[in-house]
Amino acid sequence: MRPHESLLWLQALGAESVIAPYYGKFARELECIERQGDWCAFSVGPAPRAVLVSRERFETLQPIRGLFDVDGLNRYLIWAMRPEAVGFEQQGSRIRVHGEAGPDDVVLIRVNALEWTSDAATQVDPLGFVVFDPGAAGAFETTLAFHKTKPAAPTLDDADYPRILPEGVVEATAYGRRLRTGSRTSPSSASVFAPMSPKSSSTA
Repeated sequence: MRPHESLLWLQALGAESVIAPYYGKFARELECIERQGDWCAFSVGPAPRAVLVSRERFETLQPIRGLFDVDGLNRYLIWAMRPEAVGFEQQGSRIRVHGEAGPDDVVLIRVNALEWTSDAATQVDPLGFVVFDPGAAGAFETTLAFHKTKPAAPTLDDADYPRILPEGVVEATAYGRRLRTGSRTSPSSASVFAPMSPKSSSTA
């Protein structure tokens, strides 16, 4: 993947740094904050685990239709990359999210919606992260519990492919086996990549 698309994905998935070869594709894009031999930890930027975002923009977000959907990724980042972080406290298998919301705010919580369930109604964004709607302006609080289950394979239809689903990246209109990230597939087959859990760093 080219540096520009890679950086967009890192930002969208909430990575704060990425470990990659020092002379690799990120050398001109990002600052190396720690180097060991030929490898470097490049800084991507701050990525709060929970942030206030626009309810109106969320309702108009479209699915991201593949790894190179730059327009879709940019629209997602305009919505998701806001500096208004809220409280995010994790203790083991429970997460407490709290803060003050405006009348038009919802809360983007960068955890996998397939693994974390809330004590309140939630929705899922195009990358599979949890979106919590406080319902009104003012103080809010919600608790999420770890609840990992093996997701069923998505039902495929006649929509355009490739595209991104909460269950993973669907590369074609029919598939049989689940492949790990980085695997290759022929044009006549397809692959589904499990969604990445948000972490502070990634490896590229």
